[in-house]
Amino acid sequence: YKSTDAGVSWSLLGGGLPVSGFQRINLAIAPLSAPLTLFASFVDPAGQLLGMYKTVDGGASWFLLPAPNYVGTQGWYDNTLVVHPNNSDTVFAGGVYPYAPGYYGVIRSTDGGFTWTDVTVDLLGNILHPDQHSMVFGSDATLWLGNDGGVSATQNDGGLWQNKNDGLAITQFYTVTPSPAVA
Repeated sequence: YKSTDAGVSWSLLGGGLPVSGFQRINLAIAPLSAPLTLFASFVDPAGQLLGMYKTVDGGASWFLLPAPNYVGTQGWYDNTLVVHPNNSDTVFAGGVYPYAPGYYGVIRSTDGGFTWTDVTVDLLGNILHPDQHSMVFGSDATLWLGNDGGVSATQNDGGLWQNKNDGLAITQFYTVTPSPAVA
């Protein structure tokens, strides 16, 4: 659905998108370079990529892109998508780490989503931590990533990844177990 009046009313988006069989949708827009261009990644109930879709007319029509399954089977957990603010043809998608053939951690397209390159490992061999959850471009076009390992950044579209965790007092808890001596 789409609203053009701050959510007062909504209209169903145009054809080409799945209407069932999905669990999660991520959206990304090209706000400065092409505000009518959006990308949508759909994840199926098994956590795999159901499809990556694109519109260039603000959602009136959509078409399927040939994106690889960058989420593996964890699309319910780690799935993020961002469009470069100054170039609507440059898109990044992040998900699971490439543990097995056919899995991709962070992928990049420079032709509007028609071809993709795995940029999980940079030109110097630096490897991104697994499980991407958030991507955002800064005002200087630096791409920032939030993943299970903390924060990473690139200033050259994935050519070199920098670990930005130094000095951050953060952690991620997966589970907590109470002491058996305390009721």
